[in-house]
Amino acid sequence: MKSEIIQILNNKNTIKVITCIHLIITIIIWFQLSKNPEKYNNYSVFRSSYFHLVQGKDLYIEYPSEHSDVFLYNPVFSILFAPFSLLPVKFGLLCWLLFNTWIILFSIKKIELTKAKTTLIYFLLFFGLSTNIRYCQSNSLIAALMIFSFVSFEKNENFKSSLFSVLGFCIKGVGGIVGLLFINYSNKWKIVLNAIILTFVISLLPGLFVGFDNLIIIYKSWFDVIIGSNIIEHVSLAGFCEVVLGWSNCEIPILIFGAFLLITFIISQWFRSNELDFDSRFVSLIFLLIWIVLFNRASESATYFIGLLALYLWFVDTSKSRINICIFIFAFIIIAILPSDLAPKILKNIQKNYVLKPVALLPVLLSIYYNEINLSLRKYFQFGNAK
Repeated sequence: MKSEIIQILNNKNTIKVITCIHLIITIIIWFQLSKNPEKYNNYSVFRSSYFHLVQGKDLYIEYPSEHSDVFLYNPVFSILFAPFSLLPVKFGLLCWLLFNTWIILFSIKKIELTKAKTTLIYFLLFFGLSTNIRYCQSNSLIAALMIFSFVSFEKNENFKSSLFSVLGFCIKGVGGIVGLLFINYSNKWKIVLNAIILTFVISLLPGLFVGFDNLIIIYKSWFDVIIGSNIIEHVSLAGFCEVVLGWSNCEIPILIFGAFLLITFIISQWFRSNELDFDSRFVSLIFLLIWIVLFNRASESATYFIGLLALYLWFVDTSKSRINICIFIFAFIIIAILPSDLAPKILKNIQKNYVLKPVALLPVLLSIYYNEINLSLRKYFQFGNAK
């Protein structure tokens, strides 16, 4: 039975069939959403932002006659969204949904995994991708850009790796964190220099439409928004501590904890950078994908698609020990099953009211952290003994 499953996963036609099914599901979702503008409100926010920008309007105020939310993204995203904004509304929505489905599948295929592992991830995405697509958000795109950056790092394509990192930042700030992977590769200063230049150039793009004097005002408005309290969604680890544990004013201590994990993890990877194998470099990407979800004050339910994808990437590449299988099943049920139509309403409400998603992902992050830090410590002590 096991050999038959592996044979199916290795069949080149299997991944094509799964891809087609994902795209068909996306079209069905578009058909459902397109009947009611309220259901694709997020798309309306993105679409309108381009017109507001070129008309010289404030991007970061409410436009209740157009949509029921506020644009919170980098001004650059308004320009990048132009190809969809300029299309008729419903056709643009269809293209946006199909693009998000295609780009995440395409990015996964670019990772140097075996055909069986890639196919398994495609299959697992039946649980989570369609739910994410319904939100009409950019999480698939952010995850894909982070993966593209990793793949470019692996191929020593320094310019591309920097470009994808900067695009991730210029769409949804936290996406730029993938640039920290540069510590695992050679030509570190060249990568950093590329990133600085690209950030400067791409950040100026909106100025071509509104003038560079107005651009400063727009960026100030954006900065005021991202440091304000309006973006706090209470679905991060800090949200769990506040809502469930009753720990008020916990945001700063949790961020300090997250910063400690991130900094020590990056340092440990840098210490072994000359001898990191693919698995350790790959798991660094997974660590960052999870970290930006757990410690991002703006994380919302839809953001956990990035964490769910990281869970799938981790599971197919990690050892299948009992503890890892238990961690995976627990996280899979909480993040993929309970928010879907497969779960009864009472369980959905429990998952939502008790903010269980960060609790489900934290063991994965800590497992990666422990394993990689342990390897670095072993190398350190071996180095000390050699002296």
